[in-house]
Amino acid sequence: MLDGFTPSNYMLIARYKIFDKKFKISVGTEFPGGYRVLKNEEYKSRNVHEIRSSYAINSKTKLSLLYMHGEGRNFNMSNNFYALYFHKIFKKITTTSQIYTLNSTLLNESMMGIAQKVSFKLGVKLNLNLFFNSSIDGEEYISNKTIGLEFYL
Repeated sequence: MLDGFTPSNYMLIARYKIFDKKFKISVGTEFPGGYRVLKNEEYKSRNVHEIRSSYAINSKTKLSLLYMHGEGRNFNMSNNFYALYFHKIFKKITTTSQIYTLNSTLLNESMMGIAQKVSFKLGVKLNLNLFFNSSIDGEEYISNKTIGLEFYL
């Protein structure tokens, strides 16, 4: 089904707001998402659950925390991802800076990194996202760039 799409990724996420004031908390799950990272790699599927919280410093600035836990469905994997975010809104542009750590059974040691997302509001329900990431996995330095469209239902 996914032959010819390399790399590829899809996911459908549902979130429920538990607390929705200046301080917010939500829980969520990915309905079995799938991905293939490397060319000719086997399609992999996983279950992922998350807890998000955020605190609005003002109407255009907030801090957020994220914890995600993932389990492989058709392969042996267990991940724990922790991240701290700083969000800033400038009219139709939103920037999100992130520091994170990932503990995974697929890695020999924990991975740490920083990321920057810049979103351009194209419409009420559509954003163009640019994402830059730099990670350190033991002795290895990994850097990548991604572009994508984000649509809100």
